[in-house]
Amino acid sequence: MQNKHSTSFTKWVVLGLFVLLFLNGEANLAYSDSSYNIVDFGAVPDGETLNTKFIQEAIDICFKKGGGTVYIPSGPFLTGPIELKSNIRLYIESGAVLIFSDDPQHYPAVRTRWAGTMCYAHHPLIFAREAKNVTICGAGIVDGQGGAWWQRFADVRYEKNYKPQTKIEKEFARLNKGISGGYMEWAHYHFRPPLVQLYSCENVMIRDVTLQNSPFWTVHPLFSKNINIENVTIKGPHDSPNTDGIDIDSSSQIRIQGCHISVGDDCIVLKSGLDQEGRDIGIPTDDVTIMNCTMYAGHGGVVVGSEMSADVRNVVISNCVFNGTDRGIRLKSRRGRGGVVENIRVSNIIMQEVEEAIVMNMFYESGPPHPSVADAIPLFRNVQMSQIQISNSKKFGYLRGLQDMPLQNIRLSDVTCNAQTGLECQDVNGLELFDIKVKVDNGPALKCINVSDLNIRGFDPGPYTKQLDSFINLESSHSVCIDQCNIPSAMTHFVELSGPSTRDIRIVENMRPYLFLNDSVSTSEIRSF
Repeated sequence: MQNKHSTSFTKWVVLGLFVLLFLNGEANLAYSDSSYNIVDFGAVPDGETLNTKFIQEAIDICFKKGGGTVYIPSGPFLTGPIELKSNIRLYIESGAVLIFSDDPQHYPAVRTRWAGTMCYAHHPLIFAREAKNVTICGAGIVDGQGGAWWQRFADVRYEKNYKPQTKIEKEFARLNKGISGGYMEWAHYHFRPPLVQLYSCENVMIRDVTLQNSPFWTVHPLFSKNINIENVTIKGPHDSPNTDGIDIDSSSQIRIQGCHISVGDDCIVLKSGLDQEGRDIGIPTDDVTIMNCTMYAGHGGVVVGSEMSADVRNVVISNCVFNGTDRGIRLKSRRGRGGVVENIRVSNIIMQEVEEAIVMNMFYESGPPHPSVADAIPLFRNVQMSQIQISNSKKFGYLRGLQDMPLQNIRLSDVTCNAQTGLECQDVNGLELFDIKVKVDNGPALKCINVSDLNIRGFDPGPYTKQLDSFINLESSHSVCIDQCNIPSAMTHFVELSGPSTRDIRIVENMRPYLFLNDSVSTSEIRSF
């Protein structure tokens, strides 16, 4: 169908929008000034007519003509999956709602990565493969109608030895023959599509839109680079399964800012593939900035892993608010993943009513046994978090490495925390806790097991309604310096030491009267100044 500009008024409105968008940060994306209104191709805004072919035709003609804007005007447009091409701007007008069909038959199988594993899965709702200079923008809404997808998944998730039954399930079983393990086991041939997937794309902008009710992950850049996600609202029910907000997967040069996210799983998560396959592909996620975002419902505010087998590195998270997420900052992995998470910087964060504020966990989920070979053991190192305010949390957090691969070079500084329980650290080499004020209901505020090269300075208790048995508990830890802590006069035991391998403890500014030593600790290993 030939492109027909509906009226000269529409032309001037769209041209004005181009100018505004250019002034608001799209100068780096070069587009033609051609515009293609989907209504001119036959699309009907009644929320019932399936407009897939009309929208895709507008995209395809726009691409063949050298690029431009595909314009979604006000109104509800029902559609199946669409695929964007290079030099395309999908503009969703204020008042427009792009509603995606919830019929699985509308979404054919495509080769992609699903939950860390390369396989065939349902076609993403909005898909771009090997495209450059792509924008999704406007003040409209994209609704994935995930409810039916979530229900189908819930109906079979916990069935053991599930066999494919429907035509689509049997097709996925055929296409994915021989693929097993990982998350494929619980998917049961229900490889739900993400709302937006960018596969091997470059120079992409997503801004100002509202994305809601995704069947699976919401925004999924995969093997892509130079991705900007700005001022996007992402919503899903708190109990919707796997509806992550933004999943950065083996991608680099990522900028996320000003986004508002409330979903049924992680709000923002960084990944790079699962286990051996992820390591073989070997494309890391790196050079990521996340700033000025607000997260509400979600399993985690900003999360790394657990599929991080090709590394995640060089990440800056700043000026964000987490209000009501299950966890705040969370790094998760387990033996068998391999991969390195390193050079993570977190600053100026407010966390309110999160269950666990700071988590680094090398024991995420159970799984099949893995040999203790070097490339299968994950490593977290060089993580710094500062200027963090935590209020009404159930738990300050926990840092847990592996005995044969401790967490390395972790620093928390300038933290104020009000929580029911404190910070637990186990198997960490190189831990700095500077200028931290902690009020907990149940002590100790800090418990360290098998921690070495531990430097505690200015780790102070807040006002207490009841006396704690001890504020700091060190077990089987060594090479420790405790300095400049403010000890309340009513506190009997500020530091409790235990474990036969506890040694080389340096206490500064005469804290000796506030020590409690288990019989297994030698007093010759305690030096007080």
